[in-house]
Amino acid sequence: MRNPLIRLTTGFAVAVTIGAISIIPAHATGTVITFEDSSQYAITAFESAAASVIVDAEPGFHGSHALKFTHGAGTSSGATITRTSSPLISSGNATITAMVYSPVAGRTMRMKVENQHNNGQSVETMATSSMVVGWQTLTFNFMNEAAGTAQFNSASTYDMLNIFPGWGTTTSDIYFVDDITTSLETTGGNGGGAQGPDATPTLITYESNDTSGYLTTAFQGATASVENAPSGGRGGKALRIFRNGGQTYAGADLLNTTATNKKITSLSNKVITMNFYSSVHGTIRVKVQLLDSQISQTVIATFGWQKLTIDFGATLDHDWADNPTYANSFDYTRLEIFPNFGVLDSGVAYYVDDVAFNGATTPSLTSPKLNQVIPATTSTMKRGRTLQLPLRTPQGQSVTWRSTTPTICTVTSGKVTAQKAGSCHVSASGSGTSTYNSVTATRTISVSK
Repeated sequence: MRNPLIRLTTGFAVAVTIGAISIIPAHATGTVITFEDSSQYAITAFESAAASVIVDAEPGFHGSHALKFTHGAGTSSGATITRTSSPLISSGNATITAMVYSPVAGRTMRMKVENQHNNGQSVETMATSSMVVGWQTLTFNFMNEAAGTAQFNSASTYDMLNIFPGWGTTTSDIYFVDDITTSLETTGGNGGGAQGPDATPTLITYESNDTSGYLTTAFQGATASVENAPSGGRGGKALRIFRNGGQTYAGADLLNTTATNKKITSLSNKVITMNFYSSVHGTIRVKVQLLDSQISQTVIATFGWQKLTIDFGATLDHDWADNPTYANSFDYTRLEIFPNFGVLDSGVAYYVDDVAFNGATTPSLTSPKLNQVIPATTSTMKRGRTLQLPLRTPQGQSVTWRSTTPTICTVTSGKVTAQKAGSCHVSASGSGTSTYNSVTATRTISVSK
């Protein structure tokens, strides 16, 4: 399972010409670097700069981690961020964006992409706008190269990224960088081509075998299996997601229709619902993600069973999501869930049931039954006296009584008669219904002469 926080894919094409075979450079297929997974970036600062990934960036950034960059004494001090296995930009996809925090207004930032094996292939560009104090999204259009640098060349492979925050200055200001995103991910992913068909209204109940492509895999330290559902739900089976260490974003695929290319949402059905059980006695965040391209939504869950509604037509999460809004041009064919997102669980189970999409309906949860009580009785009687015991609970259900000490007292049709001095013990049972639980109780009555 790939890390859901980083998206790295490759492309390769071969064109046949008369008398020869020519290799067409691979096209950029989208990268989002959120600095959440150290295996996906390799940072090297230069010209006396310093750069490292931290968790305490300036307030307002998205996600858990960000790059902290301290400007060096050189006017072109910067840092290499990543070397990828696929191009970062290509013809038609030559724009990169980044979230950047600046401590000073009016500064600018340069970005450079190059061939990691041939530094003679490179292109540099300045951000299209200057910085303000705080976080902002900067755009880098490599079709507009910086003065004095090489132009974009569609025959080159640009698979290495360098950044230069505070370009042209020499003061040791501190900048933060997050969510470096290539243009394909921000402008359309696989959009624009022939789209797959919408999936029919589907409800996954986990009661039958895998006929809908659900439960493909768990990831980042979680395990997933279909088990008996906890009480309080609708009964039967449910998907159990068990998190024990791993990552704070451990989770599981709920649905994968990639093989049939059926979209699990549509323009008129952007809402997914499910019944969800949390065993955490408190409030947790549940993140749900659609692929392709990545969009995510976070909802709140509490202890026990509840219905979750995930509306991908509403304002979406920004952190590590490729796009800020739902786009019907995408083939959303995968659905993933991250229970208790952002927390490292130790041996905690969550359950998912009745996942409904594309117009299907999640059945209502069975309301828990209410408890009943047996009314109090007198605690003393005299020998030979008769007392009427309560024949109904306050909830209106019938109560049956019997004596467990018949030599001391007897019970007939709910009336107790004291036979002789001693401790009279009587027991009661109240019938249950679809609304109320059954109830039992015992009472002790002291019988005097």
